[in-house]
Amino acid sequence: MAGPDGDTLSKDKATPFVLNFQMVDSSNDAEISAEEWRDGCAKGWVTADASAATESGTTPPEPEQEQM
Repeated sequence: MAGPDGDTLSKDKATPFVLNFQMVDSSNDAEISAEEWRDGCAKGWVTADASAATESGTTPPEPEQEQM
């Protein structure tokens, strides 16, 4: 689930879809930003595993990009 400001994904929501949370969370702030999410996807560290989505009951949304 995105954080209150809509631009991060918490570890508990991302874990079923992130192969290695620490690798994706390059800022080490325990949240995945939109930029970290995109980088993780590009590097193959994020998966849309259907079995993981079924187990958790939901698929986490991609973090929203900041509005400039």
